[in-house]
Amino acid sequence: MVIGVDDTYGTRQMNPDVDRTPVTIGKRRAVRSLGDFSCSVLIDVGDRSHVLVQFAGTGEITDCPPALKLARLIEPELPDG
Repeated sequence: MVIGVDDTYGTRQMNPDVDRTPVTIGKRRAVRSLGDFSCSVLIDVGDRSHVLVQFAGTGEITDCPPALKLARLIEPELPDG
């Protein structure tokens, strides 16, 4: 599990070639992205920053329950954007 902060772009500025699904985490816009061995949830914190919650596994990941659960736990603690 990885948690990170990036103040260079929000979810609207993501590379359009990245496979992603819009989700809502608490009151915030977010996206879920599945990779071969990982799942990422990016939560907007303002227009130009996001918090990344990423779960990596050893096999194909087809859903994101661990990353989504952690994202929902930390969202109330994030500052208003």
